Amino acid sequence: MNKLEGAPHSHNLNLEVFCSKTAIEYLESYVLSLQSLYEEKLFPIVLKEQNILASGVYAFYLKLLYAWITLSQTQSQGAVLLKTKDGIIQNANFENPLHLKDIQFFMPEEQNALKGESLKWVFMRKDTSPETLIRAFLPLQNEGAHLSLDDQTIEELHDEDFISEFILDETPDHHGRIDWFELHPKFFFKGTEISEEQAKKLSETGMITFQGKIYRLNQASIPSLEKLTSFWDQLAGTQGPKRGNKKSDRIYRLPKHYTLELLALRSTGVRVKGGPIWDQIVEFYDTLAQDRPPLDLPPSFKGELKPYQHRGVQWVHDLYRLGLGGILADDMGLGKTVQTLVFLENLRIKKELGHVLIVVPTSLTFNWFSEAGKFTPDLPMHIFQSKEIAKAKEFMDANPNSVVISTYGLMAEHEVLFSTYRWNIHIYDEAQNLKTITAKRTTVSRKIPARFKLCLTGTPLENHMGEFYSLMDLVVPGSLGAFDQFRKTYMQSYAPDMERIQYLKSKTRPLVLRRTKSAILKELPPKTESTVKIPFTEKQLAIYRDIALSWNSRVRQAITEGGESKSQLIMLTALLRLRQVCSAPSAIPNVNYTEIPPKLTLLIDNLKNIVETGESALVFTQFLGTFDLLAKEMKKAGIPFFGLHGKVSRKDRESQLQQFQDHKGGGVMLMTLKTGGVGLNLTKASYVFHLEPWWNPAVENQATDRTHRIGQTKPVQVYRYIMSESVEEKIEILKGRKSSQFNALFSDVETTQELGEGGAFTLSQKDFEYLLGV
Repeated sequence: MNKLEGAPHSHNLNLEVFCSKTAIEYLESYVLSLQSLYEEKLFPIVLKEQNILASGVYAFYLKLLYAWITLSQTQSQGAVLLKTKDGIIQNANFENPLHLKDIQFFMPEEQNALKGESLKWVFMRKDTSPETLIRAFLPLQNEGAHLSLDDQTIEELHDEDFISEFILDETPDHHGRIDWFELHPKFFFKGTEISEEQAKKLSETGMITFQGKIYRLNQASIPSLEKLTSFWDQLAGTQGPKRGNKKSDRIYRLPKHYTLELLALRSTGVRVKGGPIWDQIVEFYDTLAQDRPPLDLPPSFKGELKPYQHRGVQWVHDLYRLGLGGILADDMGLGKTVQTLVFLENLRIKKELGHVLIVVPTSLTFNWFSEAGKFTPDLPMHIFQSKEIAKAKEFMDANPNSVVISTYGLMAEHEVLFSTYRWNIHIYDEAQNLKTITAKRTTVSRKIPARFKLCLTGTPLENHMGEFYSLMDLVVPGSLGAFDQFRKTYMQSYAPDMERIQYLKSKTRPLVLRRTKSAILKELPPKTESTVKIPFTEKQLAIYRDIALSWNSRVRQAITEGGESKSQLIMLTALLRLRQVCSAPSAIPNVNYTEIPPKLTLLIDNLKNIVETGESALVFTQFLGTFDLLAKEMKKAGIPFFGLHGKVSRKDRESQLQQFQDHKGGGVMLMTLKTGGVGLNLTKASYVFHLEPWWNPAVENQATDRTHRIGQTKPVQVYRYIMSESVEEKIEILKGRKSSQFNALFSDVETTQELGEGGAFTLSQKDFEYLLGV
């Protein structure tokens, strides 16, 4: 019998050759090329050991295979392509079919080459139900295939055939607030009310048997039903339903954080009806993108708000009124501090402020106190200090409507003290400090109760989705479900699911307000960024190579003994040493290097020129050794400079910042990236120098935005110094993993390929060796 030239034998086709995630894309293109090439031709295939002539059957077979592979990789989150070694599709003609009932596919009648006979395919797999298979093969309906189960035709459902209706009862507390909803779910199928069990079955399988017939959902409705299934799974973790007035009625008592889930379900077509509180929430949700009459500004506010800031104050106020927390995630430099102060001042005037706790990094305590004195001077404010606990207590007792500022460290240290007070509002500035859900400060921030919690951060996600979960679960506990399930869905999959990302965005949309400078501040002076590549000196290069070779051997041994996951620390330590060589080799223990490093030589020359013209600059470094060496060289060169790093006391920080801003003429503010990269307003400078690249571009951008922000009138020049042919050059390529996740959640992306990987950023041995260049 003649065979199709170059084609694989169609009998007992399996997945042994598919072992990478590119297999699906390759197969899809292969199928399409075959279809176009042989669409009008007759060629033989082998089926049930008979010779059959058919047109297009081979291409159709491959499409079945493609649908199955897609199903398998989705169910296993990609693992099937790494683990499967046995055939998963086989032809019919089994004597003893096991586990599943036959699912039949019939070619269209116009395929007359089949001589009136049906072409039957039997699909068998232990862990996949017939319903799941049918859902996977629904797209083949467009190819003319007909599906049946137990020889019974499956009819298609339309959107209007299945209707979910949720009725919410509201019971306010004595303050008029709603902390719980009572949910009465009702379901209708073709106009007839059906039981909750039947509705769950439909939402879980996409199929229902009703009045003797089998119905299935159309392909477009499946994602919406999956969301409903997820909702039922969450309800299973609550106290469970209780009976209503009628025997068939079930009532679920839902915490208020289910508001987000209900709003998201409503957007998929579920009918949700409630009382006045629910109506207010719906109105807020539906008008998020619309301009509304702005909130009246308090007369005691000493300043002006831009229109977008006015909308931000209104948004925070609405969340507060509805009893929901939020994340104000505006770009750095858009005035999150002043928007927050106006919101608080408005409550003070109405005598609704109560006790407010603002938690900040150490370097920002003075900044908040100063900004409050400038814009809201009537707002009572006190900076908490460990040595003055009695003063803090006296202040709060004397001022029932007042603000206390604490650092993250002091909040964690004095958890018991802070927990004794009844807080109305918590504000967390630079809230990325709470991104690690297991960290002590994050745990303490959850334990100290407050009626309303607001996070302020320009980077709500820096490394992985778990950081965003940590902040959302802080401001509205339980809003994103259990962390283990969230991690499985968004952090451990081989390929992020675009449908799930979009649903997450729809859920969190009411509680996250993000505006970017590029979209808001059209009038902001331009920012020019340049990367300056600098060659090693001969001695510096020799030191670099020696350290690279030495650490490469140690890392290889560590990976051999403990694997990559347990070798992260030693890999990062090795890279840290190489990065230190790039900036200041003399700062590394046991390294003899007496020259001025080329980075610092070039920087000193540039800073001299800048200061001589009366301009000012910010210089960021990540290493204290580089900080000290540069400070020494600037002092020698007579360059006026001021410095901030982690060991500088709060009082000295305030002094250094004030001196820099008040300095007549040009000057330099030298800072470590973590200390000076957040929260500060340093618009005096119009030049920014980054001496070392950082893994996360968001951290660098945050530092740059200390000067490129509201109040800046001059163009800003940003320079990144990178040593040629070093680890610094290669760091840039690996940065994409982090920025892609941030963009997926807070920007408009259209394809899965844009999302990047879903897990945390870690180094593989391959990454390490690439960075090392050995």
